[in-house]
Order: sequence, then structure tokens, then C-alpha cells
Amino acid sequence: MNGLMSEKAKRIADYYESRYESPQDAWTMAIGARRTGKHEFNPQALADAEHYLWAKHNASKSYPHAMAGLILPLGYSAYKSGRQLLGMDTGSVPTLDQLGAGQRGALEGFARQWFRNAMGL
Repeated sequence: MNGLMSEKAKRIADYYESRYESPQDAWTMAIGARRTGKHEFNPQALADAEHYLWAKHNASKSYPHAMAGLILPLGYSAYKSGRQLLGMDTGSVPTLDQLGAGQRGALEGFARQWFRNAMGL
């Protein structure tokens, strides 16, 4: 584990972040790769990386988004778990790693927002 997310998921997130300027662009490309199957990654680790990238992007928009970013992964995981229990499609299996990746992304997005504000950017 790499903090709140697996090493595999962090490497995938780093891969996409190194190729795209914004977390939103990185997330868009990661989710596109998973949906089309055009990737060489472990599918669950890629789903975890997507949660990290989305939460990082969303939390870096503003302080209210950052606060929501810390809460939303919890609710989304519960929502996906409920859908799975009902036999409905969840896109990817909700896991604690996925939840941790979302929380880590939100924390890093919050730090990014705080730094931009502190530096007047």
C-alpha cells in the first residue's frame, strides 16, 4: 500500500498525470481506457486510479469542492455497494482500495487548492 491506495493504482495515476496537465484530463483518459479496454493495466487498479484522479480534480477546484471531495468517496462507495447487492451494474467493484484512492485524491486536491490560494495563483 502507498498510503491510502495500492502501489499499482498509484503507478497508474502517476502514468496518466505525467501525460496530461490536469487531473481532469488524466481522469478522462483513464476512464476512457478502462471503458474501451485499451490499456495494459490491472482493471481494478485502473478503477482505483480513476477514483483518485477524479477526487483530486474535484477537490482542487475550491474549498467547498475539497470538503465535498472528502465526503463524496464515502457516499459513492456506499452507493456502488448497494447497487452491487441489488445485482445492478457498478462499473467496477467497490473496494476499500477504491475508497482509499478517492480519499487520497481528495486530500491531494485540497492541498493543491490550498497551495494555489496561499501563493496567490
